[in-house]
Amino acid sequence: MKPPRSTPSSDASVHHRDETEQAGVDLLSTEPHERGVDADPSTSGERVRGAGRGSRLGRYVLLDRIGAGGMGVVHAAWDPELDRRVAIKLISDRRPALHGQLRLRLRREAQAMARLHHPNVVQVYDAGETDGRLFVAMEYVDGLSLRRWLQARARTGPAILAAFRLAGEGLGAAHARGIVHRDFKPDNVLVAKDDRVLVLDFGLASWVSSPGAGLDEDAPDGFTSPASPASPASPDSPASPDSPDSPVGRGGSRPLAEAIETDFGQLTATGAVLGTPAYMAPEQRRGRPIDARSDQYSFCAALWEALSGNLPFGRGEVVLARARTGQFSAFERRDVPATVERALRRGLEWHADKRWPDMRALLDALEPPVARRRWVFVVPAIAAGLAALAVTLVVHEANRAPPPASVDVCEDGRERVTAIWNPSSADALAQEFVTRGRLADQTWPYLRTEIDRWTRRWLAADTELCQRYRRFSALDGGAHLQQVACLDRQLSHLELLIELLATVSEDEISKSFDLLATLPSPQHCREAGDYQPERAPTIVDPAELAALDRAIARVELEHQLSRRDSVDEASQRLLAQTDAPGFEAQHRRIAALRAGVLIDTQRGQEAVDVAISGLEAAERSGLASQRLLALLDVAHMFALVQDTIAAERWLRPAQALAAELELDRATRAKLATTEAMIALTDGRFADALVRWDQALAATLPEQERFEYIDRLHHRATTLFMADAATEGLELLRRCATLYEGLVGPNHEGLLQLRLDIAHAQEKAGEREEARAAFLAVASDIEAARGGPTTYSLAARGHAAGIRDQLGDCEGALVELEPVLAASLELMVYPSPLLGNMLRRRVKICAYATPEAVEYAERTLKLYRDALTDEHAATASSYADLGYALLVAGEFERARIEVARGLEIYAALGPDAAENGPHIRTAEAILALVRHALGEPGALDGGTPLLAELPKESHITARLAAAMAQAAGAPTPGRAPIP
Repeated sequence: MKPPRSTPSSDASVHHRDETEQAGVDLLSTEPHERGVDADPSTSGERVRGAGRGSRLGRYVLLDRIGAGGMGVVHAAWDPELDRRVAIKLISDRRPALHGQLRLRLRREAQAMARLHHPNVVQVYDAGETDGRLFVAMEYVDGLSLRRWLQARARTGPAILAAFRLAGEGLGAAHARGIVHRDFKPDNVLVAKDDRVLVLDFGLASWVSSPGAGLDEDAPDGFTSPASPASPASPDSPASPDSPDSPVGRGGSRPLAEAIETDFGQLTATGAVLGTPAYMAPEQRRGRPIDARSDQYSFCAALWEALSGNLPFGRGEVVLARARTGQFSAFERRDVPATVERALRRGLEWHADKRWPDMRALLDALEPPVARRRWVFVVPAIAAGLAALAVTLVVHEANRAPPPASVDVCEDGRERVTAIWNPSSADALAQEFVTRGRLADQTWPYLRTEIDRWTRRWLAADTELCQRYRRFSALDGGAHLQQVACLDRQLSHLELLIELLATVSEDEISKSFDLLATLPSPQHCREAGDYQPERAPTIVDPAELAALDRAIARVELEHQLSRRDSVDEASQRLLAQTDAPGFEAQHRRIAALRAGVLIDTQRGQEAVDVAISGLEAAERSGLASQRLLALLDVAHMFALVQDTIAAERWLRPAQALAAELELDRATRAKLATTEAMIALTDGRFADALVRWDQALAATLPEQERFEYIDRLHHRATTLFMADAATEGLELLRRCATLYEGLVGPNHEGLLQLRLDIAHAQEKAGEREEARAAFLAVASDIEAARGGPTTYSLAARGHAAGIRDQLGDCEGALVELEPVLAASLELMVYPSPLLGNMLRRRVKICAYATPEAVEYAERTLKLYRDALTDEHAATASSYADLGYALLVAGEFERARIEVARGLEIYAALGPDAAENGPHIRTAEAILALVRHALGEPGALDGGTPLLAELPKESHITARLAAAMAQAAGAPTPGRAPIP
């Protein structure tokens, strides 16, 4: 497991929204014209109380508010029982008279829809009432409504047909279960970012508010009685029933959507209210009984409009007359077969019995000729300005000979992945790997399991992409090409990783899993290509570009193995090699790596300078996506060198740019991680926790398990810093359970995590348990590594320190002495771990041993050599020395040393915020020293200082006793001994 300062191991693609999407097609808009005439932003959800982030609704935990409408508010939410994200629509109670009927109807419709499981239907999970609040729980999907997808940019006829055919599959599945939609239109279809097309809001269109109308209790689930007829409104009125924007159907039939509205945040986009007359079948507009053939009519009307730009019979009061006489509007679309228009005309027949018998027959009539092989479709994407490497892929695939007709082209991915990873190659690698030391044979089974799991996910993604493209002609050839190229890059990464696994040394065995953590999720490729590239990059030699990308990937992997010398040399070379036109993205990527290398070797200012050079390259590329990633790299470097003011200064333009871009999950996670690290460094723990939650929400727990656990670990660390020790301890234990399932019980990262748990137990006041935990993990580390290590000695040192806290000073000293002797032999000077061990020797027995001052001086020298006089640890060492001198009776020197420590804290400024308790301790020691020197009023400020120290800290108790003794001393000049 990487240390807490780690950043996401791979960069993600970022795309500009086009103008239409920037105008509000992200499905979160709640402007009145998008919500329907009944929506009022001033009152949306006004009586939905207690629904803030973190509150519970039944078993659901509410997260961010993602939408609002006239009758409710939409939240993203978490279902802890099933460990999944959902969308929750909370229904406000502004119309209490309808509450009882609404509750009954919600439950009936949810029961009907919960039984429908289909890949082209948004799943309804639950509906109910908690504390008087009605809610609907649905599948959480990120995407655009079909209408907005059509508006986002020009779509080809085949792409439009493919999208509608998928929606039609969902409709057909509902009809097979006896469910009629009653309001099919482009607004009630969602195109997800992974190219799925899903129909939503079934059965919500027949709420009847006119007298004498109501629920048909004898109708099957999903059906209602038709409205009773009444006089139509004037066609000139704004709410004319023939107007596509009318909220009231003929006869005063009021759609339930007006009461339950349909802006389910990222689940759906709101347009006209349900039961939109523009798409209604004649029988529905006339208040007659309806069935599945009415949905078929609406489907054909929507598809006709999408292809031709016109509704089939126009708008207004003439629609019914034209539909009755078959006066269709013009249908001019050259890129679809003539059979499509004929199929639609039949589906738009006035008499329902003349339409297609069912959706299956209609969809078969709309079926295009047998889809050509997937590589044929990627050729037109060359004109879209894709990267040179992707262009090379297109040319290669287009020119190679097609396989025999009997070969399934979607098996191509299986052949490619098995050429890299198969039982024979895995066995061969195992035979080599297990010879690398005592941990290798224990590590290998877990490594193999994880690689097997990843290759299965990759193959599933590749096969799904191929089959979807063949079956439905794809929604966008350019997007398909980017997805294919993404999967190819991932497979190349796996090949390189396996090569490096064959070279690991015994000392690198524990870092093998860090290599696996760099494998990107195949899910990321499903998300790739949703938007057109911002701009085609400068064309360079594709072979040179591919070789350079592979060289950078290799250095990134070697960095995970801590091969510092080779990584240092290679990163310098590649940084110079990529400083040329056409390689801006590669330069930014290697600059980020090089900066990390410099940070690891305590060269912070150089790291910042290199990160800024990566930003300069990103600026030259003209790509906003690269600029965003580079800004985050620079901000993160400043955070690592403890300059939070500069980090915030670079973060702000990154946040502003992110608001203008459409970010994929990985980039959202990187942004949130950077924000969290800066907030943590600045001492803003509550803000850091919010950011870690955002990073976790952008992480796939099953596919990105290493990243997920790492971010959970970060969150646990933040909880401890925020004095939420119990919650942090629980989260650390969860991390350990998850991590052990990945890497086994003896992995170094898991053992270090167990050390964190022991520290957490100590901080939470569980001292006996913490001591036992330190000793147990020390023994396990030594058993796994064949003897003491720096970490096992540090654990034993902590155990001795806790023994001292528990009152056994002499026993603790006896226990600590051999540990300190072994540390002086094993730990490299000036290792901070060695400094910690020396500090523990200073503090034991309340600083009262004869050697306390000597060890305090040695500790201070070590920290000054390792960290200079500009570090908080050095300041704390000055305070330790001052207290040891105070106990020894050297008051004047004690004053000098403690004052030096406080000067360092003051110079650190805002960066010392997290050291507040240590600063208060130093100030209290100085007060004691001044009192010992006879200064009047020296202790006046000492008591308030103690009130700010952690009450569970053993040093707090000791200082309180010392101050009490000093306050009661008959004469100055006597050193207080706790």
